[in-house]
Amino acid sequence: MLRIAIPLFDLQKQSKKKKFQKILWTDQCEVAFQALKENLAKYTSLSYPDREKTVSLDSGCSGEVMGAVLAQLDEHNNEKSIAFFSKRLSDSQMKYAITKQEMLALVSAIRHF
Repeated sequence: MLRIAIPLFDLQKQSKKKKFQKILWTDQCEVAFQALKENLAKYTSLSYPDREKTVSLDSGCSGEVMGAVLAQLDEHNNEKSIAFFSKRLSDSQMKYAITKQEMLALVSAIRHF
């Protein structure tokens, strides 16, 4: 799902470079936004954390974006998502070896949560 968001990450990157200028919302941005909205509504529902239970953190990196899920097991041993994190890699981070990108995703997720 992170790859879907690339046009939106690009838009955010563009807005940082062009402060107070009109940002171009393209057809790709609209398609990405609608797809993300649909997928998030369809496949994800967040649970409230239970401070008495162990929390797990899964992270990953695709070479362009990184992401993570904070989760817990419910009373039926089903994993329930508590929170999500995602971020596009910078141009220099995209040049890292995949093992360093994976470690970057983990460290970034730990710092975020």
